[in-house]
Amino acid sequence: MRLGRAVAAATCSAAIGLGFLLVPGTPAVAEAPPTPDALLSEDAALALAKKTGVPVVASKLTTENLLVTADPGSGLLRAEISAGVARVKDDQGNWRLPSANLVPDGKGAWRTEAGSVPVTVSGGGNGPLAKMQDGAAGLEFQWAGALPKPIVAGNLATFAEVAPGVDLVVRAAVDGVESFLVVKSAEAATNPIVRSVPIKAVSAGMTASKLGNDAVAFSNPAGGRGFVVPPAYMWDSKGQRTDARLGELLEPANEATTAAIDASLAATTKAAAPTTRTASFAAIAGEAVSILEDPATVYPVVIDPAATTTQTYAVRVTEDFNKYNSDIGSRGKIGYNGWSSPYYKSRMYYQFNWPINTSGSRINSKQITAAEFQYLQTHSPQHSCTDNDFGPTVKVQFHNTISSSTTWSSQPGTHPVGSVTNDYAVGHEDYCNATYRQKWNVTTMAQQERADYDRQTFTVGIRSSDEGDKNGWREYRHNSTGDSPKMVVTYEPEPAVPANFAIANPYPGEPLVSVRADNTLSVRLATAAGYACRTTTACLKAEFTIKSGSTVVRAAALSAASTASGGLVAVPVNGLGSGSYTAVVRTYNVDTQLYSTAASFGFTVDLPPGIPTWSWVIPDGWTNEPTLPADTALQIQASRNPANPDLQQFCVYVDGSQVDANGAAAGLCAATDANGAATIDVGPFELGEHQVSVAAQDARSTSPERLDDPTQRTFSW
Repeated sequence: MRLGRAVAAATCSAAIGLGFLLVPGTPAVAEAPPTPDALLSEDAALALAKKTGVPVVASKLTTENLLVTADPGSGLLRAEISAGVARVKDDQGNWRLPSANLVPDGKGAWRTEAGSVPVTVSGGGNGPLAKMQDGAAGLEFQWAGALPKPIVAGNLATFAEVAPGVDLVVRAAVDGVESFLVVKSAEAATNPIVRSVPIKAVSAGMTASKLGNDAVAFSNPAGGRGFVVPPAYMWDSKGQRTDARLGELLEPANEATTAAIDASLAATTKAAAPTTRTASFAAIAGEAVSILEDPATVYPVVIDPAATTTQTYAVRVTEDFNKYNSDIGSRGKIGYNGWSSPYYKSRMYYQFNWPINTSGSRINSKQITAAEFQYLQTHSPQHSCTDNDFGPTVKVQFHNTISSSTTWSSQPGTHPVGSVTNDYAVGHEDYCNATYRQKWNVTTMAQQERADYDRQTFTVGIRSSDEGDKNGWREYRHNSTGDSPKMVVTYEPEPAVPANFAIANPYPGEPLVSVRADNTLSVRLATAAGYACRTTTACLKAEFTIKSGSTVVRAAALSAASTASGGLVAVPVNGLGSGSYTAVVRTYNVDTQLYSTAASFGFTVDLPPGIPTWSWVIPDGWTNEPTLPADTALQIQASRNPANPDLQQFCVYVDGSQVDANGAAAGLCAATDANGAATIDVGPFELGEHQVSVAAQDARSTSPERLDDPTQRTFSW
């Protein structure tokens, strides 16, 4: 039984009855890769790669199934995308290779050494056989009665002789757990434990429902599925070597006799408790019984009711007996198995996530420069180890998304972007004992896929190009490090964030202040880490948006001019009033049609003050306007233009200068009050005619003067 990643807990308790079979095997565990002290963005990785001349991992982009490396020569990024889990985080938060090996948990049980979700396996006695916890959601497998202490080897825990001649085996994975019943003889096959499949999977907070392919889906109350129990099946050991290890027996050989075991779903309600939904596999009957009782059956027989998460990154569909999802063990099988009965056709589907740019967008079609699907071939039918073009080719094609309901009769549709083939044949595993990393160039297909479908994921289907020819049968390796299968996509990164924002002709000493309504703004644009434009010489443009607070005063628009990497682009921005502004600027790459992350630059426009309004304060008792009294101190009252909130003072000019009528320095300026007004003392004036004007001043400029009306005043007694 395989259990994958669970989802959030719901309100009910759900149970599933399953029969299990156990077989041991020890996977290799690689050393953890080195982890940089600080997470590097793609920009930082490219800059370091350019500086050092060696590839650098963009560790900030690293996930369980994605590894992005910056190439120092080209300035391109190379994404290795795994369908499954390729790396996990350790206790210090550093990435390391995953390991499904079981180690003591310090409490008498066993746990996975480095998985993407915690898996615990019983150390014997009463209690859960195995359990997995992912956040608030959990799933546990239960065995009726006490268990013996397990024999642990690698990721396998064998509970020997849970019944005479029957072993119970748990196999841990980096993202789940499964179990098997291993029936070692025909006599053991008559035991009621074998015929009744007495294992349950209980999930707190999950409900259960039957899928169209006879699988059972457990989901939370909102409808999100937590895990799936596909139809169980059993197989014998026909085709296995006589010295085969238990781990090898857990995967049916091509010659194995197989039979499906259906699941049934029932609901029971207990007092003061929520409904418990139980999915149980039917008692062994029909074709399955005939396998157990057939004298030609080769023991051990393995019974594998499985539970898996609702992850659908891997699906195998077959034409006949084993319609199951994500339960593909360590091998992918494609083509026509016409070598031993029952004959059938098999196809594989894998779902990958597109890489993400620094800005959070998925890479686009024009960024992709190369794409390659890789799969490690381990077996083909020919006995010759040098006839490497034996049989029909293997075809790779893009498809619609896969799901828990994907079966042979309900496969995802193909995308009209073509297909590619590869005819390599590694040779029979028993004779050649070789592997070969088979590669398909899917660059054009990936570019078209990304252009046609704006999806987070893409699905690759693998099949034989002639499913009527048994010589096209191929087997491939799946491993816990995500090394096979994988997609390798090389792509151009987003352009660099704009820098060196400037205003032409700024106010002296203040580079981001202008005293003009019409301005020219400029920024320096570059590709990532200063690499050159890839296709056109001048591939970069600037997109400017100008805001005043949250109000957009100039909508986003691209510059008419373009530049090479590292060049300046100037943009005219006209008609700005006084105030504080924000320029939101992005670099646009004409080649990739991709924008950089936006940069924000603040700047100020401080236009010269407007011409003020002013008037004389007429002395009390004076009735001889428009003449004014000479030799008498007078006052002027001034107020600002509403468009000048930063006005500081008003200054009076007499006959064109700031001196009084007798030629002495006057200092005729007065600060504005809170309302932007001021009263200014002027005079006394000599007899005769004088010209008086008033100008407004802020910190950076002075307005034109407003003359008196009439422009010449007569001062007399």
